[in-house]
Amino acid sequence: MNYKNIILCSIMGICASLITIATLNFIIDPFGVFGDRFINWYGYNMTNNPRLAKFAYLDKNYKNYNAYILGSSKASSISPKQLNKYYDDAKFFNLMMYGANLDHMNKTLRYVIDNYDAEHIVLCLGISELLNYGSNDTDVKQEFHAKPAQKSLYAFYLKYLYLTPKYAITKVIESLAAPKRGYLSSDVFIADTGVYNKVYRDEENILNVGEYKENIGEGSFLTPVSKSGTIDLDIALNTIKEMKSYADLKNVSLLIISTPTYDTETLSIDPDILDEYWKNIANISDYYNFSGTTDIGNDPRYFYDSIHFRNIAGEMLLAFIFKDDEYYYPKNLGYFVNKNNVSDINRKLLNLTEHDHIEKVRLPIIMYHHISDHDNANEVIISKDDFKNHMIAIKQAGFTAISTQELISFANEGKDLPDKPILITFDDGYKSNYDLAYPILKELGIKSSINVIVSCMGLDKLDNSEIIPHFSIEEANEMIQSGLIDIQNHSYNLHSNESSNLYRKGIMPMPKESIKQYIDTLKQDNNLAKGIESKLINKFEVFSYPYGFANLTADTLLKELGYKMTLLTGNKINYVYKNDPISIFGLYRLNINGKMSSKQLIELIEENG
Repeated sequence: MNYKNIILCSIMGICASLITIATLNFIIDPFGVFGDRFINWYGYNMTNNPRLAKFAYLDKNYKNYNAYILGSSKASSISPKQLNKYYDDAKFFNLMMYGANLDHMNKTLRYVIDNYDAEHIVLCLGISELLNYGSNDTDVKQEFHAKPAQKSLYAFYLKYLYLTPKYAITKVIESLAAPKRGYLSSDVFIADTGVYNKVYRDEENILNVGEYKENIGEGSFLTPVSKSGTIDLDIALNTIKEMKSYADLKNVSLLIISTPTYDTETLSIDPDILDEYWKNIANISDYYNFSGTTDIGNDPRYFYDSIHFRNIAGEMLLAFIFKDDEYYYPKNLGYFVNKNNVSDINRKLLNLTEHDHIEKVRLPIIMYHHISDHDNANEVIISKDDFKNHMIAIKQAGFTAISTQELISFANEGKDLPDKPILITFDDGYKSNYDLAYPILKELGIKSSINVIVSCMGLDKLDNSEIIPHFSIEEANEMIQSGLIDIQNHSYNLHSNESSNLYRKGIMPMPKESIKQYIDTLKQDNNLAKGIESKLINKFEVFSYPYGFANLTADTLLKELGYKMTLLTGNKINYVYKNDPISIFGLYRLNINGKMSSKQLIELIEENG
């Protein structure tokens, strides 16, 4: 073979390779830029790069939508389906993107108005958008689509035709392993709404703040987020003004939302800059501000990490904006802001507390129920003698039993706790707590808290059936007067462990019960409990969840109703934080088996957690 044939074969080989690569990338389309005509897996494409795939998806499907949510990844918790409920004839798509900045939002707004016939836009402005105005990312995982960016489409499509084949090969492998196309449990995005798929993240047990901080990593909540990046307020505000002006010019409604921030993110920006930023936005447009110090801004359970707020927070803020009483939201969730009230509101939102030198204390909480004169111990019954031995062992091990008020003062006022604190609790309010446990506690000088089923106080029969007798209001007050015992709420009458059409499971919602009906039920039960509380010497400040069944909505409602601590079950040790009131909501308790020896009790307390 002569050299001409060699060159010709080489050229043909190169051409064949280029054609193969281009064909592979076009057919497999790992970023969806060509419309994903063959595999049709938009959730995967958006996961690779939503800045590309969402526009390609909308080019084919924009007639199904007439409204758009713009923002960074935070905005994924703003529900298109919920917004559709509030807007007449609206069909929202969430156009949030990884790390979106104001430049990209501005270009996206113009593009969807001019090309997708947008009628409504919800603009989500987070604090982090101030740190970076625009970017020239050329990485395929970060690149902004050429259409809204108004760059060369020829160069753009040529780039994605000749990508390295690894992206296409990976998509093929993933597609073969996937059980179906479209919305998969493994997809990061739900294609037809554009939101993150948070099926698993929203199932996390997030009631115990101490454990949540430990699992996520304390640094992500207690350390301010990075202050890297430069802030140019003039550019940021001019861009927001441009977006507002363009929407007005095109007769498109624009709702501006400053989205929820955990307080460490708020602390990462100079408060003077935030004050000026929010004031100037108010001069451009009325808006809603959920950033800064709000009823959820210092509660990490409403955040996936220090930056991204949970879906439940997104649902609440939309209900707040549209005054939807079918949803529950705390009173000080956010504010409607205009140029007349912005100064007053900013003072509220910027009333921040630094997290420096937070003291964390290990706190075991143990739980008893019924005390018996006889040796008939089981999981919830302990004999009088064994109970006394438990109390003696706790003292000998160096633990100091504290009151609920001491714990509340530690978390709310920064008052010190003794070394090796322990909280001793009883659930249900059995008369044996008064007859048998109380004398032992008085003898040993040990504090404890009793959580009563309020409707059962003083009863030994319920619905004509005999029950274990419960102590009376008079006996409760006698124990309170000793200074050793406090009486707290275990619900008025929600102590049921059945889930059916007739009974709820503890305080949990019943099947098909609306949020409004659920909240009304909890409030009604609390009002009934408060009626009895008025006859007690101490106030109800602690709520013990029946059977430990709890949820974040109930926990937040209880805080709003004046409770300062909530108790779960869970057989875990707690970590509580000085000057952090949220850290004593959702506390775990160790259920003490009546057959447990004193040695086993101390081992459980000292080794667990």
